[in-house]
Amino acid sequence: MEYRKLADLKKLENNPRKISKKDFDILVQSIRDNQDYFEARPILLSDRTGDLVIIAGNQRYDAAKAIGMKEVPTYLLSGLSEERERE
Repeated sequence: MEYRKLADLKKLENNPRKISKKDFDILVQSIRDNQDYFEARPILLSDRTGDLVIIAGNQRYDAAKAIGMKEVPTYLLSGLSEERERE
């Protein structure tokens, strides 16, 4: 696990997962109340395209950004195929 700057991460285009505003607000509050929340569930990244693309944790990225976090815990899964990323 490595803490990385939000500015260095790229959200997944056409992310199929969406959450309601209510659920997003709950997520934001959870992160605000428990800063160590991410250490149990870091944002998963792929570097297949040369960018650090979020393949799991796009909503957590948005929530962290909403509360002004500059860095978040991440885990890089290097060498994934496009098919494997979708899994």
